[in-house]
Amino acid sequence: MKKVAPWLAAVAVLGGLSAAQAQSTEIVQGLRFDVSYSLLNVTTSPTSYDPVGIRVGISKPVWGNVEAEGLLGMGVQAGKNSVNPALTTQVGGFVGGYIKPSFQLSPTMAGFARVGLASTQIKNGDTYYGLSAGLGLNYALDSNMRIYADYTIYKISDGLGISGLHLGVNYGF
Repeated sequence: MKKVAPWLAAVAVLGGLSAAQAQSTEIVQGLRFDVSYSLLNVTTSPTSYDPVGIRVGISKPVWGNVEAEGLLGMGVQAGKNSVNPALTTQVGGFVGGYIKPSFQLSPTMAGFARVGLASTQIKNGDTYYGLSAGLGLNYALDSNMRIYADYTIYKISDGLGISGLHLGVNYGF
């Protein structure tokens, strides 16, 4: 966590500066940017690992309450093996493209789903491609800023699962 905090702070400061500059720029109208702390899980039967990552994303409405979304993330801390804590693994880069419908639950709370394709790399060099999906909730702090939590599955098959619980902040123009 000590290694992640400075990166999150730097991203937040740069995002705030960019947001202030971009408020008057027409091209960013409707765009949403987010950053999240990612509690990842890599499961290989009969064990699992719990690395930590960071994820950033950008989305834009394409039709009604449906957005096109791109996500980019990376592991920042290796996860220990649930059976033998001396063994660790780390997630490398992951990238995904999604369609993300949302639905209002209340004036300040919304739910969303995402479905798309993702590429995920494990630090041992293996890269996995395939269908990816997730569910989440966000809470509007004001008209532009939201906090959110989501659970996204990046890979599940062949005895390997890669997923993440993401806690983050989202800013829209």
